[in-house]
Amino acid sequence: HVIEPADSLAMAADRLASGDLGTRYDGPHVSGELDVLARSFNHMADALDERTSQLEYLIYHDSLTGCYNRLYFDHLLPTFDDESKLPITFVLADVNGMKQVNDLLGQEAGDQLIKMVAEIIEREVGQEGIILRWGGDEFLVVMLNAQRRAGLRLASRVRKAVGELSIGPAAVASIALGASTRISLTQTVSETIQRAEGRMFRN
Repeated sequence: HVIEPADSLAMAADRLASGDLGTRYDGPHVSGELDVLARSFNHMADALDERTSQLEYLIYHDSLTGCYNRLYFDHLLPTFDDESKLPITFVLADVNGMKQVNDLLGQEAGDQLIKMVAEIIEREVGQEGIILRWGGDEFLVVMLNAQRRAGLRLASRVRKAVGELSIGPAAVASIALGASTRISLTQTVSETIQRAEGRMFRN
């Protein structure tokens, strides 16, 4: 009676070791030492699963804002070469005057401003897109199956909301945004983002 549960537990351990983190012991009911071992195994597998999820979160998210980071963008990039995702609109945003904010009010105030802007972008984007912290004071929004006008509407909402932020005595925040749309797979993602960046700088 002991051999079958022991074999099941050994097989579950092998699957876990090979990377199948969903593996749990679900073999025949056991008692005594084998029961303790089976429960310990499941507890260990739960802990490993949770720790792996935490590590994945840290790898793909920006620690200040909680937005996705550029590494996550690199991870997503191959999925954009799919006709069914077109058109893809990219909206690039740059918080204006960050150097002055940091110089006059301090790094902490600058970080606080970045966090507030990230919250505004997340609120305005909702389910419409994926938000990434692109650089120190830059954000990128990726909108799948979205025409450029959807990106322009988003940019308008974000610009208005950021303009209502107060960042110190008689100073309000502002943000420059640019949108560009990839309508065919012959356009590269980087060309499309560069166009959005050019429009953002002009703004």
